[in-house]
Amino acid sequence: MGNNSSCSLQTPAATAAAAAAATAAAAAAAAADAGGSERQQQQQQQQQQQQQQKQQQERPPEPLPPLLLQQQQQQQQQQQQQEQQQQQEI
Repeated sequence: MGNNSSCSLQTPAATAAAAAAATAAAAAAAAADAGGSERQQQQQQQQQQQQQQKQQQERPPEPLPPLLLQQQQQQQQQQQQQEQQQQQEI
């Protein structure tokens, strides 16, 4: 049972990464509707997200510094804004 408590430190980072990956996937789906060049852009974003996840997994479990959390939230907001723009274009 003691091991579980040490794992719980990692969950904020893991959930943030999962949420970021989910927004990237949603954005990619929206881009697939809109068409070609936007789709390539979304694929690049997904690759960046995957790289971030790898970095988080490789790091020792620790709470994320507030600055990192802010950056992730900003990325999510930017992706959501892009999705909205794409929906308007369709």
